[in-house]
Amino acid sequence: MITDTDRAVCGSRISFSEPGCKVALQIAYNSCKMPLNLSMIERGIDMNPFVLSCSSTIDQPKAFFEERGIPYICFRWISDDGEAHLDDLGESLSFEAFYERMKNGALPTTSQPNFQDFTDFFESFLRDGKDVLHIELSSAISGAYSGAVSAANALKETYPERRIEIIDSKNASMGYAMIMDAVWQRKQAGMPFEDCVRFAEACRERAVSLFYSTDLTWYVRGGRVKPIAGLIGNMLNICPILHIDREGALIPHAKVRGKGKAAKDIVKQMEELSEHANDYDGPVYIVHSDCLEEAQHLGQMIAAQFPKVQRPIHITSIGCVIGSHTGPGTVAVAFWGDQKLG
Repeated sequence: MITDTDRAVCGSRISFSEPGCKVALQIAYNSCKMPLNLSMIERGIDMNPFVLSCSSTIDQPKAFFEERGIPYICFRWISDDGEAHLDDLGESLSFEAFYERMKNGALPTTSQPNFQDFTDFFESFLRDGKDVLHIELSSAISGAYSGAVSAANALKETYPERRIEIIDSKNASMGYAMIMDAVWQRKQAGMPFEDCVRFAEACRERAVSLFYSTDLTWYVRGGRVKPIAGLIGNMLNICPILHIDREGALIPHAKVRGKGKAAKDIVKQMEELSEHANDYDGPVYIVHSDCLEEAQHLGQMIAAQFPKVQRPIHITSIGCVIGSHTGPGTVAVAFWGDQKLG
């Protein structure tokens, strides 16, 4: 969907908006010499030679990356036998098999890309004469952002003529993916490197992410829920609802009894937080950890409550790295709001 706002020419003061997002990012294009060519998006032509990259933790299928030409760096998950596995989007082990292992008692851990991983990843582009804009998993959740910044700073000394910027998404999974897609669209439309940086920073303040889980076991393990509360919660079928705050941390938001009420509460929260309330016409990203039917049900509820929402609603599986911390039974949704929850 290409909006009239997006078709504004350079030299005017315009508001770039993810369809329905209206992030109110005002950018002066007085120095531009040519208009944004939105037909390039429609034809799949990349007007900007710089590289837009991310990590595997946006929890999207391989086709998402291939269709957009977005390279990604893999996190790792470690199985009980100590073997490290690349977070390769479910290629070497299906998500269904991964979560089945967890249901049978497996306790996977995770590790982020190290300094050398990031160095090799970025240098492969810099060596070819390309600038790099890399958006990373929230620094409040992982140390990957810090590692990426350290690698970028070291490489700037070797490639002083190149630009390399690392953005903290302050998001994870589906919210992170929504930001990536929004920035990619602007890149495709011809938005310059520096303005894509500012646009990404503005988007992260508008991406609202809400989660609920039908199993508190993994939240107890991660310290989000106290053990006794987790035991009682599981016995009473209590579903915690969490959100990602402005700093990118996962914060308890509410508690409801039963997954049906949890889904209804998510929709209610979306009415209150999304841009234009029930007239919201932006994208919705839903992810799940081995509970596809619940994710689809939530998608149907959202489509019914928000008739203008972009179709199709994106529904994908939570990957092995994020899933190692959520465990099976989590459903999460991301959408554009006026601002993130505190």
